[in-house]
Amino acid sequence: MNLTSKQKMRIILDELKKTLFIDPETDGDPTPESDITTWFQRIDDADNATNAPIKRLDLFYMDIRARIPGDYPLSPQDLVDGEFATPQDLLDRVES
Repeated sequence: MNLTSKQKMRIILDELKKTLFIDPETDGDPTPESDITTWFQRIDDADNATNAPIKRLDLFYMDIRARIPGDYPLSPQDLVDGEFATPQDLLDRVES
């Protein structure tokens, strides 16, 4: 099944919501332009500090890989390193 860019973006935004991301500018749901630069580092630190049995970073990564099939260069470390300023940047990587 080939997904459109719009469908892929919907998946990325949905998965961000599952990590409890709230856009700091709108206090609402994530948008393609939401600032996610430090988000994954922050949730990774928080989940490690509380010894969460399931890490939100890992779930996000696994769910993105499962829901958006393909051979694109993406690792959990890329997310933690802040390689993506926005969900649109992440989509660009997925579509590379």
